[in-house]
Amino acid sequence: MKRIRVRKNASLIVFLVDLSWSMAVTQRMAATKKAITLILNKAYQYRDDICLITFHQNQANIIIDPTHSITLAERAMKNVSIGGKTPLTAGLTLAHEVLKKESKKYGRENLFLVLLSDCEANVPLSTAEETDPQEEAIAAAKKIAAEGYRSIIINSDQMSFGQGYANALAKHLNASCYLISGFNETHLLNALHAELIL
Repeated sequence: MKRIRVRKNASLIVFLVDLSWSMAVTQRMAATKKAITLILNKAYQYRDDICLITFHQNQANIIIDPTHSITLAERAMKNVSIGGKTPLTAGLTLAHEVLKKESKKYGRENLFLVLLSDCEANVPLSTAEETDPQEEAIAAAKKIAAEGYRSIIINSDQMSFGQGYANALAKHLNASCYLISGFNETHLLNALHAELIL
């Protein structure tokens, strides 16, 4: 994906973070919290806003509405819970809703989705018995890609690497996919720099 510098208007980075149980979940959330704080510390210069959506158990939730306030962001991130299954479609669907809503304010070219997950879905959004969670997530990813939103996927869970869920979803999301061992906020920011100049 081509690096694009966007600085005429405020940009919004939407973090979509998988908090279902895995070996990487605590590391994933800690890195995200630190990266969000670092990005917002630079917001006075570059006018970057952030939004945080998490998904685990059976649902997705907006933890931080679009903001450039460090105080609001840090307060919202204090009591984030982890564990449970992986409702990936719920996360992608909620992220899509946020992107569509915020495109009116920021412009589609100034929106950026960052999915942090191994992308192994195991909870469908649909209640139909025959629903395949993985196929459902792919359909949700295709909708986001079809509307031209820019995205990246970061997979820090080494245990899922051989199954390739993140790489497969990235193709449908039209996103770059990073597998990062020993994941921390520096790795996350470096990946963002590779795609979007912060």
